[in-house]
Amino acid sequence: MDGTLITYDRRMDERDIEAIRRWQADGHQFGLVTGRDLTYCKNLLGAFGIVPDCLIASNGATLFCQGQTVAVSVLSSIEAASVMKSLAKERDLIAFVTLENGKHYFRAADLPIAKQKQAHLAHFSETDVFDLLAAGHEVPKISVYVPDIRQTDHVLARLKERFAPLNVMKTSVDYVEITQQGCDKAAALHQLMERFAIEPHTIAFAGDGENDVPLFRVLERTYVMAHAHPSVQAHAAYRIQSVREALEQERRGNDV
Repeated sequence: MDGTLITYDRRMDERDIEAIRRWQADGHQFGLVTGRDLTYCKNLLGAFGIVPDCLIASNGATLFCQGQTVAVSVLSSIEAASVMKSLAKERDLIAFVTLENGKHYFRAADLPIAKQKQAHLAHFSETDVFDLLAAGHEVPKISVYVPDIRQTDHVLARLKERFAPLNVMKTSVDYVEITQQGCDKAAALHQLMERFAIEPHTIAFAGDGENDVPLFRVLERTYVMAHAHPSVQAHAAYRIQSVREALEQERRGNDV
C-alpha cells in the first residue's frame, strides 16, 4: 500500500480510487496486502466508500476475507517483550507494537517524541507497551521507526543479525518490521487461497517494496512501481506508474 496506493508523502490519487471503484463495480475483487493493520486499511478505504474484499495485513500476520478475520502468525508476549527490551537500547530507533484494533503501543519514554515525529499514526495508546505485553497480549508485528532514512538499510542488516530466528524486513524507506519466523505476505496468501479455494492464476498483484518480493515470486500477474529499487523490479512481470495502470492492463488482458 505505502508507495503503491499511497505516496510516501501520504497522498492518494483520486484517479486510482475511481479505478478501484470501477473494478469492483464490474464484479472483480480488490484488497490490500500491506504492513499496515486491519483497522487502518478498513478505515482508509472506507473513507472513499470502498469495502475491501480481502486484506492481508501486518506483513502477513493477519488476513481478512468474506467477513472473517484470521490470525495467521503472531509473536507471543514473551517473544515480543524480549525484542522490545533489546530495541530499547537503540537510541536512534523508536520501536512500537500495533494491534489489529488500530492502536499503537510505545514505551512511555518514547511516546512524546513518537507523537511529534509520527503524528500520522494518530491512534496512540497511553498504555506502556511493556504493560501490554506483561498482560499476555500476543502481537502480529513489531515496527521499528528509523528517523534518519539514510540509516534504514544499516538498521535492517543489524536487526536481521540480532533477531535471526525471526522475520526482519524493510517495509518502507523509514521502517523495519519484525514478525514471526516464516511470516510474510506470500505465506498469508497461500492460507487465503487454501481457505477460500482461490486459484493463483486469478490473482494480480501490485507492489513496490522488498517485502513484496515473496508475492512476486509466487504469482505470474505481477506489477511493480517504477520508483521501486531495481532489485525489487527484477522480480515482477510489469512495471507501472500507478494502481489504475495495473487495473487498466488487467482489463486489456496483459496484451502490452
